[in-house]
Amino acid sequence: MKNILNLFILALVLFLGRQSNNSSQPQEILTYHGKVVVESAAPWLAKGIEPAGKIEENPPSYTVYGQVNDTNVYLAQGGEQLPIGAWTDQVLEDIYTVTLFQSSSITFETLTLVMLVDAVGCQYLDANNEWITVDSDMTVYVKAIVTGDDGSCIISTNKKCGFGDDDDLIIDDGD
Repeated sequence: MKNILNLFILALVLFLGRQSNNSSQPQEILTYHGKVVVESAAPWLAKGIEPAGKIEENPPSYTVYGQVNDTNVYLAQGGEQLPIGAWTDQVLEDIYTVTLFQSSSITFETLTLVMLVDAVGCQYLDANNEWITVDSDMTVYVKAIVTGDDGSCIISTNKKCGFGDDDDLIIDDGD
């Protein structure tokens, strides 16, 4: 009986020791340019402001977003509707998709290869700083994309992009 009690106590001590070791292991912390990524939704989402765009419903892991007036970086869960001044990026540079709504713009930090799908009433700024009207699905290098009053576009990229108003960019119609 004493041997069974000793065996039980030893098993309990080993079990408790293993549990305390597991709880002391640090969890993986995702960072973006030195900032810890917040895994909850941004407090400024859906605050009655007309959205400029939307992150896809099931973005790849480590898709992040933020806003110029907020120092935090947020982990995309999918379907976030982003206002003017917001931005998105993909930490692992996987392809992710955003939808650009009417009377909005997206700009990129550098000339960026994107795939445009279901583009209506859109123009993009090419490598020669010329505005090109989008008339079909295409893969093209762009600096920016704008939509008109009735425009919209689905954009796939693996780079950071910022959302703005279509008035943020000057379009030279050649007049």
